[in-house]
Amino acid sequence: MDKSFLTTHMRSHTGEKPFKCKECPESFMFRHEQIDHQSKLHGEKMPFICSKCKTRFMIKSSLKAHLKIHRGKPIKCPYPECDKRFVEKGNMKNHFKTHVSIF
Repeated sequence: MDKSFLTTHMRSHTGEKPFKCKECPESFMFRHEQIDHQSKLHGEKMPFICSKCKTRFMIKSSLKAHLKIHRGKPIKCPYPECDKRFVEKGNMKNHFKTHVSIF
């Protein structure tokens, strides 16, 4: 067995997190997790920042789509006996089709 593989595997048992974020106190078991964290939360190439959770985005439309998860599910199915709610209007419309039969 490769020594580096064994060292990496042992972290899953010990909980060791040797990869530290350069910007905040977070630490990670694996290098790729640290890189992903730093680019998503602290990346300079991602100027659009969510005011709720501080996740960063490269383009404004991605931030706008992300913000919907913080608003909950405000769009209610118009079918009288249904209480389901949706974040996206298109998802509600697709769901509504399950209530009506088109012959």
